[in-house]
Amino acid sequence: MEIFKRLDADVLCLNEVTQRLFVQLMNDQWIKDNYFIFMDDAICQNEEFFSNIMLCKHKPEVAFYLSWSHPELTYRPGIVLVIHVPASDIRLGIVGAHFKAFNSMSDARRTQFEESFALLDSLPVTYGCNELFLIGDLNIHQAFEESFIRSDAIDLWKHMNGESDKGYTFDGELNGTIQLTGGGTAWKSRYDRIIRMKKQDNILGLTSIQLFAQERLFSDENDPELPDKKALILTASDHFGLVLECTTDPSGQVWPEPPKEVLVHAPPPPAPPVFMPMSQSKQIIITVEQHVPMHQ
Repeated sequence: MEIFKRLDADVLCLNEVTQRLFVQLMNDQWIKDNYFIFMDDAICQNEEFFSNIMLCKHKPEVAFYLSWSHPELTYRPGIVLVIHVPASDIRLGIVGAHFKAFNSMSDARRTQFEESFALLDSLPVTYGCNELFLIGDLNIHQAFEESFIRSDAIDLWKHMNGESDKGYTFDGELNGTIQLTGGGTAWKSRYDRIIRMKKQDNILGLTSIQLFAQERLFSDENDPELPDKKALILTASDHFGLVLECTTDPSGQVWPEPPKEVLVHAPPPPAPPVFMPMSQSKQIIITVEQHVPMHQ
């Protein structure tokens, strides 16, 4: 929770959220005072279930599920938010998702990419969105799967940081949490992505994209139950997070205080949106973060 407080992001996409972490989120006063919460409600019914959760400082105009047509994808839908950026002409359309893992599931991931992009294509017409993002653990496991990212979609890590900066969000050498859960030091991948759809009227300024939540939270070096795992660098998750900073104005002012309430809501496809007046805003921070159950 302290990591979230320090970051103070405007939009958070959390993948692999356990019921334990969900309960912590719902009972944390700072979270309740600052965010609306949108989740796959299956997490309320099954303590073994890993869920997607989206948190947003301002109430979206629209929130709904994106279900998948592939037969292997019967649970864990994407979450779609439409957010008007206050004091601007920007209307964000965001799909937050956790794509199917494992090498053998590339066909399922292809379906998830295709259906996510198709949904994003519809948002400008349906809801007036002029900035579109796909974010989350997209679980690209094999090189050929990079072709699933359409030519009009921009992988922002590569676009902003270049090819030489690998940006591994899953790094067994640097993240001891991976070793603790059975992964090797050679396991490195950029599973987590922030993808922006390229449009002629893109008006959001992109400031930076970087890894976060890399700091050591504690070490297990004094834990007698883990004699073969001495002095691992244990972080908040087995994945590092991604943080994208965007601006609507060079002055870089942050969003004002959000409403003091929390909304738990991720219904089926909604009625037409009601555009709500919102106060002035100059900065947006979008993050992607992963969590495993053993850490607070």
